[in-house]
Amino acid sequence: MSAPETLSEADFQKVRAYHRGTRNAALVACLVGVLVMIAGRYVGPDWLVAVGVAIIALGWALFAYAFVKRLKMARASLPPPGGVPAKPGRGAPEPGANALSTAARSPSPSGGGE
Repeated sequence: MSAPETLSEADFQKVRAYHRGTRNAALVACLVGVLVMIAGRYVGPDWLVAVGVAIIALGWALFAYAFVKRLKMARASLPPPGGVPAKPGRGAPEPGANALSTAARSPSPSGGGE
């Protein structure tokens, strides 16, 4: 049984730092929304409560956006289950392929069609 595929420490730190500004903006939006709600409840007009709720909803939407983007980045950073992938165009040719069959599948250098 092989070890589970995990991120290196450097990749882990990159994922944690990804969209940090978005997460900070979400936190600030939620805090401002709460303050606006409190102001609407006790000091200002009643419609400020609805504005505060809308600002909090915006903050949570920013949190969700940052979470989804970080999740996609983390999944893209994981190594594949079978090991290190071969980069296209590098390394040994596919098993059973010869120079003629690989050249026939390669696109022409001119970029044109047939």
